[in-house]
Amino acid sequence: SVIDRLVAQGYNVIFTTSFEFMDGTIEAAKRYPNVLFFHCSGYKRAPNVGTYFADLYQVYYLNGLIAGALTKTGKIGYIAAFTIPEVVRHINTFAIGAKAVGEQLGKNITVYVVELGSWVAPDKAKEVARYLVEELGVDVLACTEETTATVEWAQHYYESTGRLVYVFSHYSPMYEYGPDVVVSGQLVRWEVIYADILVKTRSGVLNPNNLGNVDYWYLLS
Repeated sequence: SVIDRLVAQGYNVIFTTSFEFMDGTIEAAKRYPNVLFFHCSGYKRAPNVGTYFADLYQVYYLNGLIAGALTKTGKIGYIAAFTIPEVVRHINTFAIGAKAVGEQLGKNITVYVVELGSWVAPDKAKEVARYLVEELGVDVLACTEETTATVEWAQHYYESTGRLVYVFSHYSPMYEYGPDVVVSGQLVRWEVIYADILVKTRSGVLNPNNLGNVDYWYLLS
C-alpha cells in the first residue's frame, strides 16, 4: 500500500529497505513496470527490480579477529535476528575471523548462534544474552537484533557482577549504552550507495528494463 501511494504521487525510483519487503517489492514491480525498484539485502530480482547491499562482511571479519583475541573462554555468542543470507554471511565471516586469531593464540574457538526470529526483540535478546553467558560460558557477544538490548544487558551485567562480557554493536554506534563493554561494531554510509544508484538511474545507465542482473555490492565508504 505504501508503494501504491508513492507511485500515485509520482515517484519513479523506490527503495525498499528491509529483507521482509522482498516479495512485496517483486509483486509491486509487476504492477508498475516503468518504476525502478531497489531492494536492500534481498536475492530476488526482475527487469525493474535490482538488489543492493554493502560489504559489511569485511567488517564482521575484522570484528571476529578482535573477538578471537579478547575471549578468555574461547566461547563467543552470536544473537541472530533471522538466518537469512545476509545474516548467515556475517555470522560466517565473524566466526572465521575469530577462529583465525584463536588458532594463532592457541585458543579453541566455538561460536554459539541463537536465532531470535525477529529483528526487534529486546526482551528476548537480553534473555538469550543471559543464557549464552551464564549457561554456556560465553564472554564475547555479537548480534543482529536492531536495538541496544544486548549492549545494555552486558553493561548491567558488568555493573552488577563485575564480570566483563565484550559486545559488538549492530549497525549504529552504541557506546553510550555500554561504555565499559562495547568494543567495536559495523557501520555503512548508505547515503553514498543511494547517491551512486540515483546518478546511474538519472543518466539512464540503470533503467526499468535492465535491473534483472543488478546486484549492487557497495564498499563501506
